[in-house]
Amino acid sequence: MKARLFCPTGEFSNLSLIFGDAATVGRRPENDISIPSSRVSGRHAIVQWSEEARGYVLEDLKSTNGTFVAGIPVRRPEKLHSIDAVSFGGVEFVFQVLDEAAGGGPHPDRTVVEGAAGSGSDAGPGPDRTVVEGAADGGASSDATVFEKRPPAAPPLPESTPPGKDDR
Repeated sequence: MKARLFCPTGEFSNLSLIFGDAATVGRRPENDISIPSSRVSGRHAIVQWSEEARGYVLEDLKSTNGTFVAGIPVRRPEKLHSIDAVSFGGVEFVFQVLDEAAGGGPHPDRTVVEGAAGSGSDAGPGPDRTVVEGAADGGASSDATVFEKRPPAAPPLPESTPPGKDDR
């Protein structure tokens, strides 16, 4: 199994971290995923494959600033789905299962966030959709991927009658 955490915004923008069956997340360099931010605890969380859940599960390791999925605090192990917004102490990532056969499709009971993963006004559906467009040139790692903002399709114009035609 392979999964990825991608940071689309902020100080770690375009950072793409690919991992296998399990990865510890934290500020210390001995973690599988080391995030050098004072908001992230030394040993913050763990993401691991669970046969029981038939997918990846995120667990907060009693971090100081919390772990969140779609803005909701992780209080017990939480199953992750592709394109879940995940936050470690306020550092925002998008989780993606790279092997879709691993049961990592979009969450069946959750609306997929279409704006940038973030907090506040960016946390809900936004006018832009975040889409993967391919490898970055010289990003944070060789696996870095660029997320491009695409404007939404223009709504159809209402049918109207030119002024003066039906104003009799």
